[in-house]
Amino acid sequence: FKNINILNNKIKAKTILMKHNIPTSKFIKFEFDNIDTLYNELKNNNIKYPVVLKPMMGHKGYGVITNIDNIDEIKNIFNKKKNKNKKKIYIIEEQVEGSNYRFYLVNNKLIDVVSRIAPNVTGDGFSTLEELIDEENKNRAFNNRIVPNYFYLNKINIYKDTILENNLNIIVNNVVNFHRGATIKHIPIKNIHIDNINIIKDINNIFGTFVCGIDIISNDISKSYKNNNYTFNIIELNGNPHDEIHWMDKSLDKNYKNKFIQKCLEEYFNNHK
Repeated sequence: FKNINILNNKIKAKTILMKHNIPTSKFIKFEFDNIDTLYNELKNNNIKYPVVLKPMMGHKGYGVITNIDNIDEIKNIFNKKKNKNKKKIYIIEEQVEGSNYRFYLVNNKLIDVVSRIAPNVTGDGFSTLEELIDEENKNRAFNNRIVPNYFYLNKINIYKDTILENNLNIIVNNVVNFHRGATIKHIPIKNIHIDNINIIKDINNIFGTFVCGIDIISNDISKSYKNNNYTFNIIELNGNPHDEIHWMDKSLDKNYKNKFIQKCLEEYFNNHK
């Protein structure tokens, strides 16, 4: 359990990743008492905008805010939070662009990989954004309903009552998490560069976990993380990874869930021989 707690502590986990030269975004730790020194902290650590704000301990995308472009936006966000969250610790990290992937490992074997696609809606020329989201959520499970991010949307002049043009598709939350409304796409392991698989296994070995979910952002997962022309960034580690998302791609055959569980069980018993 000790390793799982370290894995789920974003500050400790990122610090360990950096110590081992694993690609992860630069960050600073932040507490409310330090708000007056925040500008200098960001500058001294050479943190570049846009940045992402997230709680040190968190899950399911709760409390995460992306696309923050300047110090005033950060202060405004904290001014709204401080009465309820005064004792919370946050991290502020550089934002990385690319697709969002979850690697699922058991006994240091890569079992499965999925991509999470940001929740989006398409306009019809007469419905408001809120109406489009409500209609889409009628067909979704409770834990996968779209949760709009109005901090992000308002910055591009889109509001609850905005009527989207016909066929105009927009992302409504760029915190790409299943519990925020992301959809799931299965990624065949054969499509992933071997260097990327190896570094994922190295990370799991560093933390010594039996079951681990590793989230990365990459703009081409088929290219090596060593190639500087492509992004490859570890954004989060999870000691209690959500397994259900690995069989939610509707294009998978109906037995994929059983195959996934069978792979996990095989690794469990391999470890307990």
